[in-house]
Amino acid sequence: MDIKKFFDLSAGKWLSQRSNYELNPAETQHNKSEIGIEILAPSNAQLGQICQANNCQLTPTSVGAKISWDNSGEWGQAKQKGATFIVLIPDEKNPQTGKLLRQGSNNSPTLQTGRYLINSDESLTLIVEDSNIYAEERQWFASENLRMRMSLVKDNTGFNQAAFYSEIRRVTSQ
Repeated sequence: MDIKKFFDLSAGKWLSQRSNYELNPAETQHNKSEIGIEILAPSNAQLGQICQANNCQLTPTSVGAKISWDNSGEWGQAKQKGATFIVLIPDEKNPQTGKLLRQGSNNSPTLQTGRYLINSDESLTLIVEDSNIYAEERQWFASENLRMRMSLVKDNTGFNQAAFYSEIRRVTSQ
C-alpha cells in the first residue's frame, strides 16, 4: 500500500469514539465526534501555501487532505470544531516513507513538520516532533469501514497522553 491508497481509503465521513488518557495528572476522557477527510487537488491554494512555507513542492505522488472534526453533538462537553490541512510527500527513493506537513486552520495555525511511514502491516505511522514535544499516531483499517487509531504524546517530562480511537465510516444508502 502507498500513501495515496491509504488516504483514498480514509476519505469520507467517520463517527469517531475516543478514549483519552492523561497520565499526569491521571485523568480519563471519552468523546465522540464526526470526522471528515477530504482529499484535496494538488492545485489547492492552502496546500500550495503550506508547501511554499516549507520550501518544498508537491509531486504527482503527494497527498493533500483536509481533516475536519465536530464534537458539537457530545452532551455536556464544550463544543469543538476545527480542521487541519496535511501534506504528505513521499521520499523519492523509498515511497513508503516521507515528509509530513501539518497546519491547523483555526486553533493552531502553526505549521508542524514531521514524517510518515507505511508499515509492512499496511498501517500508517505519523510522527511530529520538535524540541518540546513528540507526537506519534498509528492508523490502520480493521475493515473497509472500520478504522483504528492510537496516539502517544511525550513532552520534556515523559509520556503524558495516550489515546485510542475507533472510527466507523458513515455510509449512505443508494
